Amino acid sequence: MPVGVTQARHQKMWSQPSAQNQLRRGVFRDLDELITAIGTYIDRHNQSPKPFICTARAADTLEKVKRAVRTLNTGQFV
Repeated sequence: MPVGVTQARHQKMWSQPSAQNQLRRGVFRDLDELITAIGTYIDRHNQSPKPFICTARAADTLEKVKRAVRTLNTGQFV
């Protein structure tokens, strides 16, 4: 593996968590700074996107939806 590839992976490893941590900490002076931080996080994340792979069975998901609808209709939720 070329040295440049390893170095790029290392930089990505350190830069991406910092963007996540900044968003989680929530330390922003104004709305524009928050919007910029979100955009930066999305841009970094989209540099190496991973496809979403659903591992749940459709029948299980539909059962959860039915259960949620029943709960919401009875008004017994907290």
